[in-house]
Amino acid sequence: MTVPKEIPEKWARAGAPPSWSQKKPSWGTEEERRARANDREYNEKFQYASNCIKTSKYNIVTFLPVNLFEQF
Repeated sequence: MTVPKEIPEKWARAGAPPSWSQKKPSWGTEEERRARANDREYNEKFQYASNCIKTSKYNIVTFLPVNLFEQF
């Protein structure tokens, strides 16, 4: 059984404002990402976001101001 294309679009618009159900254009074309393990020179050629995770609350510069701010 196939469902016509028009029916799901009508259902989507029934419960939400029209702007929610309309497809918005993407910001750009996405290309396939390729990364090589342990090849820093190759991976630095691309401008991908880093995977760095910060788990510390303070660093050497922010310890005193943040600590005093939270206490008072």
